Amino acid sequence: MRKILIIICTLFLLLLTFGFIRVNTHKSLLNREMNNYLVTKGYAEEQYEVKVSYHIDNVLLGYNPYIIKVTYSDDPGSFHFFEYNSKKKELTQTGIAPNNNFKKYNHVD
Repeated sequence: MRKILIIICTLFLLLLTFGFIRVNTHKSLLNREMNNYLVTKGYAEEQYEVKVSYHIDNVLLGYNPYIIKVTYSDDPGSFHFFEYNSKKKELTQTGIAPNNNFKKYNHVD
């Protein structure tokens, strides 16, 4: 009985480790893809900041678990959200969280 418990705990830890490695690998890949996308749109790397986050609850709800958030240096109060479609191999802008004064957005695709 004790051997079975040790085997189950070891398998659980291995799965947890591989899941962590997989998520971090995908986050790095998406960060690189987003940087390439913005460079092709004419932005310099100093003009924006990209953050990729993983949300397991989105997996449970059937949504894309990776959220890509871009903040432009000339509009720091607004966050632009993107999604990567792995089947089509394309990035699309999915939304904008506005700044406080609701000014015109310069970075809408």
